[in-house]
Amino acid sequence: MRSAVLLSVIVACASLILFAVPSRVDAQVSIGVSVGIAPPALPQYYQPPATQPNLIWQPGYWGYGSGGYFWIPGTWVAAPQIGLLWTPGYWGWNNGQYRFYSGYWGRSVGYYGGINYGYGYYGSGYGGGRWQGNSFQYNTSVTNVNRSLPSRNYYSNPGSYVNQSSISRTSYNGGARGVTARPTQAQMAVAHQQTYPMTSAQTAHVAVAQQNRSYYDSVNKGSPGQVAVPKPLTPNNHPAGYAPVQRPAAQPPQRAVAAKPPQQMHAAPQQHAAPQQHAAPAKPRGSPKPADAAYWNQR
Repeated sequence: MRSAVLLSVIVACASLILFAVPSRVDAQVSIGVSVGIAPPALPQYYQPPATQPNLIWQPGYWGYGSGGYFWIPGTWVAAPQIGLLWTPGYWGWNNGQYRFYSGYWGRSVGYYGGINYGYGYYGSGYGGGRWQGNSFQYNTSVTNVNRSLPSRNYYSNPGSYVNQSSISRTSYNGGARGVTARPTQAQMAVAHQQTYPMTSAQTAHVAVAQQNRSYYDSVNKGSPGQVAVPKPLTPNNHPAGYAPVQRPAAQPPQRAVAAKPPQQMHAAPQQHAAPQQHAAPAKPRGSPKPADAAYWNQR
C-alpha cells in the first residue's frame, strides 16, 4: 500500500516537472509588462536581404507602451559573440494576463512559445542558418540573402522551407485562442544554459519603434506600413514616414497661495456692547495662469 502511494506521488511530481513552463524562463529571461488584451496577429512581410556576414535575423513582434501595442520591425542584428543565436521573445497567457517574455542570446535557440515568426523561426528552433566556425551560413531556402556575400556564407536546404501563407499568425501562447505549444526537454535544457540579454543596438531599436506613432496598433489597425527594416533603428536612423508620438503638454506647477490669517476681533465694553462686526472676506489673489504581405518570393 505504501509503495503504491509513494509511486503515485512520484508520478505526479514528474508530470508537473514535465509539463510546467521551465522556471529558468521565468527567472532568467526578464518578464515585461502584463496586459489584459491579447496582442494583434503577426503581419506578413518580406524579409530584407542580409547584406553583411554574420548578422542574425531578429523577427518582428508586438511591444507594449503607454499608447498600447506597437510594432517592432524585424531586422538584422549582430550577435554579442561569435556562435550565439537569438531566441525571440513572446507573449504568453499567465494568470489572466498576457505577459511578455524577453528574447535572449545563447548557444542554442530555446523556447519562444511556439510562435511562428517566419523566416526560419517556425515555432521551434531556427532553420534560417547555422554557425560554421567563425562564419554564419545562411540557408537560402529560408533566408533572403544578398548573393554578393562570399559563398561560404550560405547554403541551401529546401526541406526546411515552410509555406507561410497557410500558417496561423497568432502572436501569443496560451489562453482561449493562443498557440498551444509547450517547451520540449531540449528547450528546457537551453533555458538552463548561460544566456545573454539584448544588445544596446537591439534596445535602441525598440526605443525608436516605440516613439513612432504609425507603428501603434491603434493607428495602423494591426497592419504597420513598414514591417521589417534592413538595419536596427537608431535616433539617427528613423523609419520611413516617422511621426513621433505626441506627448501631452506638461502643465506648469501650481503656485500655492497662502491664506490670510484671521482678523482679531476686539470686544467693546459690556455697557456699550456694539453689534458684532464680521471681518470682510479677503480679496482673492490672482490665481496662476494655466500656463510578411506574403512570404518573400523564392527564385
